[in-house]
Amino acid sequence: MSYSELLVTSLEMAADKMDDITEQVYALYFKASPESRDLMGHMDMLMCGRMLNEVITLIIMPDNDLEVTLKFEVKTHAANGVDLNMYLLLFNALHSVIRTTVGDGWNPEFELAWKERVDYLCGVINTP
Repeated sequence: MSYSELLVTSLEMAADKMDDITEQVYALYFKASPESRDLMGHMDMLMCGRMLNEVITLIIMPDNDLEVTLKFEVKTHAANGVDLNMYLLLFNALHSVIRTTVGDGWNPEFELAWKERVDYLCGVINTP
């Protein structure tokens, strides 16, 4: 199974166990990045959920479509004070919630797929 398939499978397994992970992801994210809470203080959970859907789209998006989309997102969010490290913290919060939600079904292949994807995304984000 490709790492893209592993990512999708892990997300589907989490979705089977929990309808909405938004609050859990943002609770972890804001704990790791209080400055993000300040930047996003005007947003409700509905808007946070929409943003999380965009993050999940980046997680599963094919690499050939990713760079332009991700660079656009980074540029757009930079105007609002978003620091590049905040992306890693959000990706890590999502990964943690998915891993916890999947529970006993989580395996080393999922872990490696998530690590590779987050590393790749952060590499794209940090490339000028």
